[in-house]
Amino acid sequence: MTALYNLSLNWSVCPDTFKRANLCVVPKEGRRDKSNPRSYRLISLQSTLGKGLERGIAKRLAYEAVERTIIPRNYVCATPKRSATDLILSLVDEVEDSLRNKKETISLATFDVKGAFDAVSPNRMVKRLVDQGWPDKVCRWVQSFLNRQEADLTLDGQTGDMSPLGGSLPQGSPISSILFMLFMAPLFLRGPHLRGYADDGIIKVTGKVPGDNVVPLQRELARTQEWCNSNGLELDMGKTGLLHITRKRTTDNPGILLPDGNNLEAKGIKKTLRWLGVLFDRKMSFKAHTKEAAGCPDCLLFVSA
Repeated sequence: MTALYNLSLNWSVCPDTFKRANLCVVPKEGRRDKSNPRSYRLISLQSTLGKGLERGIAKRLAYEAVERTIIPRNYVCATPKRSATDLILSLVDEVEDSLRNKKETISLATFDVKGAFDAVSPNRMVKRLVDQGWPDKVCRWVQSFLNRQEADLTLDGQTGDMSPLGGSLPQGSPISSILFMLFMAPLFLRGPHLRGYADDGIIKVTGKVPGDNVVPLQRELARTQEWCNSNGLELDMGKTGLLHITRKRTTDNPGILLPDGNNLEAKGIKKTLRWLGVLFDRKMSFKAHTKEAAGCPDCLLFVSA
């Protein structure tokens, strides 16, 4: 197996048999319209031997990406010694510091990349690796991995014929997560006001009152949308959320104008904004999150210091 894996990487060839998969249709959580294809997730079941090869390359990519700071600390997922908990803790620490010492208002806007893995084209992915300075044999291996993929589809116990795929990053593949992070890394290198976990991101701005943060948030969302569009991606505006965090006595709770022209209302005083499983409230009390987590053993129990 070691000889086979080394040969595959040295020759920059991913064997065709490793690129054949069975796509299982899995319903997404929650109450969704079952007639809508977006209510389902495609999970790629691949060759066990091929997954071993992918996992080995993925671990090396993740390690080098962290060591060479190709992926910034404010963007986590498939990287060693970084987790969603670390991301949330650093965000909460900054917000608490602003509330306690500077007595500022913090505004958070969440965004989601539509399609995520399915939206990354092979040519753009390989070009990103080349621009980041990865070895030529690695870039060519990824190109080989993304080309000539085939899969059959299993739905309601019925499996269809093997058909060619478009070459996007397959869901369930060990190497897809780190490749997607490498593709998205330039977006989060723009500054610490951006944080992200896979395809979920959040923008943080501060000001004296909530109204001061409207223009900066609109500007950052527009820049994020512009970056995504220039890289063949798109934001899912339906999943965008907004929350103004302040301990000042004010009823000011302005919304913002989204890049698509629609207005986004901010969460009310008694409502929460969910990001990475954590419920943020306007006072940063985490009462709603603690209540939900206490009734759900699988939820992340996170309480502010």
